[in-house]
Amino acid sequence: ASEKNEDLEEMMKQAVEVYEASNSLRKEKNIKLRWPVKRVIVIGKEYKKTVKELNDLLARQLNALAVEYSEEKPAGLASKELKNGAIYLDDSKDEEIINLSLLREAIRAVQASRKESGLVVSQKISLTINSSDEKFNAFLKENAEKLAQETGAALKATIGVLKGKNKAELEVEGVKISAAYDVS
Repeated sequence: ASEKNEDLEEMMKQAVEVYEASNSLRKEKNIKLRWPVKRVIVIGKEYKKTVKELNDLLARQLNALAVEYSEEKPAGLASKELKNGAIYLDDSKDEEIINLSLLREAIRAVQASRKESGLVVSQKISLTINSSDEKFNAFLKENAEKLAQETGAALKATIGVLKGKNKAELEVEGVKISAAYDVS
């Protein structure tokens, strides 16, 4: 049992090392922590087991759609050295990454507005949201339940005409996002 504990301890140390290197690289590249990246690639034989065994944890903590192990250095990606390897950050932006980033920003704006309005977490709201981008509006509709869950909305968020006296507005990547809500 103690050998398993030692293995887990070593993997967790490596996971922390990868996490810290990833955050440092994000800071250098000016990528917000709440914005997902396409993938993080880890090289170095010592990290292979950690990437395999703790893949879900790493993906969540690194806010990456994928965490991969490779024995070869990928070309053209920003990197950060590890004690016995390196990480590479694929920060390319496709429609999925941009939509996920916009969703996170919208959630943060509604949460901040709730806080400014003096609402507590247990108070449910009825939320409506809309953006200047039709593709993002379609993405919002697909993710209405997640949006509701993350913002404390009682029901699925409604996409379209804004209704509610409390408002949150922002512009990210050229997309204007507006939300309105009332306490349910």
